This record gives sequence, C-alpha cells and structure tokens, in this order.
Amino acid sequence: MKGLSKKSKYLFLVLFLFCLVYFCLKYIEKLPSPWNNSLEYSTKVIDRNGEILRLFTTSKGYWRFSANQLSIDNNFIKALINYEDRRFYQHFGVDFWAIARAIKQLILHTSIVSGASTISMQTIRLLNPQPRTVANKILEIIQAIRMESELSKEQILSLYLSLAPYGGNIQGLEAACYFYFGKTARHLSNSEIALLIALPQSPEIRRPDRNIKNAYKARNEVLSRLLNRQLIDVDDYKIAHLQEILNKRIETPFHAVHLSQRLHQIYPNKGIISYY
Repeated sequence: MKGLSKKSKYLFLVLFLFCLVYFCLKYIEKLPSPWNNSLEYSTKVIDRNGEILRLFTTSKGYWRFSANQLSIDNNFIKALINYEDRRFYQHFGVDFWAIARAIKQLILHTSIVSGASTISMQTIRLLNPQPRTVANKILEIIQAIRMESELSKEQILSLYLSLAPYGGNIQGLEAACYFYFGKTARHLSNSEIALLIALPQSPEIRRPDRNIKNAYKARNEVLSRLLNRQLIDVDDYKIAHLQEILNKRIETPFHAVHLSQRLHQIYPNKGIISYY
C-alpha cells in the first residue's frame, strides 16, 4: 500500500472489511462452528441448605463456575455492555463502525485509541487463545459472526462471563465474586462492578491479591467512566471510590473432606453435587 495517501489506505481497509463481512454473512452456514459445548466447570459440593462443603477446580486447575445472566446483578450487565461493547445487542458479532474507527486511528495517528473487539470476538479469543496477529484478528471476526448465527446474545454473554480471566487460575464472573468478595454475582456494589469490569483487561497486573494499588487505580478509572456516561451519580461515585478492596483471596471451604472427595470422584462433571 506504499504510495497511497492516509485517506486512501483507510478507505481501502474499510472496503476490505466490508467485503469480508459480506462474505461471512452470505456463506455463514458453511463455516465451521467455533463452539463445541464442551466447556468444563468447577465442582461444588453443597449440603441440604445450599452451603458449600468443598470446591474442586477443573481438570486443568481453573476455578470456573457457570454464569447465568438471570442470576447476575443487572447493573453489572448494563455497565459491562456500556463499557466493553455498547452496540452488543445491535451488531452481528462485529461492530463495523468500531473497527472502521480503529483503522482510521491506526492510519492517522499510528496507534489505536479505542478498541474494536466486541464481546463476541473476545469470547472467541477466550475459547481459542491465539497470538495477536492481523490474520488471527480476521479469523476472530469470521468466527464471531459464525457464533452469532448459532447462539443467542444471552448465551454468548453467559459464555463470556464464564470464561473472562480474573487473575491466576480464576476464570469467570462467579468465581471472581466468590474469591475476591466472598459472595455471588446476584447483588454487587458499584465498587465491585467497576473492579470486575477492569480486571479482565489486565488480570495479572490488576489482580487485588497481588497488585492492590493497580486494582484501586483500575477500579477508579472505570468508576470515572461510569460517572461520565451517567450510569452512576456523583454520590454513588464518591461512595464507591472510598470502598476498600480486599487484598487477598477468600479461602475455600474444607468440610466433609473425604465424603466430598468421594462424591467428586463419582460425579466428576456434574458441576453441583447436593449432599443430603
């Protein structure tokens, strides 16, 4: 593309992207599915009152609990979509305008000021991590469009919230809520919402049990954006800004050890095992 003006390069790349999207939409059913419904979750052994007796990681050592959008604080869902992918419910896996904006920024300023990855594209990347290259980004776009033809928006969001990285071997919103707050995702404070949005962007740098200063900084940056976008008011912002962040993980329960181990061996992939 040597010799072309910046404007010509921008128009060329946008046209290429448009053709790619058109191809995907036209031949979408012939593309391979990126989702095989084989995701493994951690096992919970609970008593008759629903109290956790013991938790087990996945076979690869992750803490990962299934996320159900109906059992997640709706304020978190609203804030997440507004922060990460404002047109999530309107696009078909790819936000054409966001990508066009990112390409323009790259050509005019030699850097991307705002990202273009949708929640669907991020989910693809979490399902099948690959090096960040142009070729892999194009493949990611294609797979995101394919996944949107197969799964509903709610299913994709739940999948993303089950896989998002939160530092170390913690994956997914429910696991993060348990280990950082000692609770479920059903009711979250504005401070907790902001931290949970900030962590997946740089989980190892921002994880509160290792880098508490970075965790505070990242949370406060998200709170500022939520305030600017009128998702919280000034009073809520001030309260959340002062709320402390726990600088260690919550310990996992260790009750009925031998019985829990035996039940886990008998039902290794059940997810939740109730002992009465």
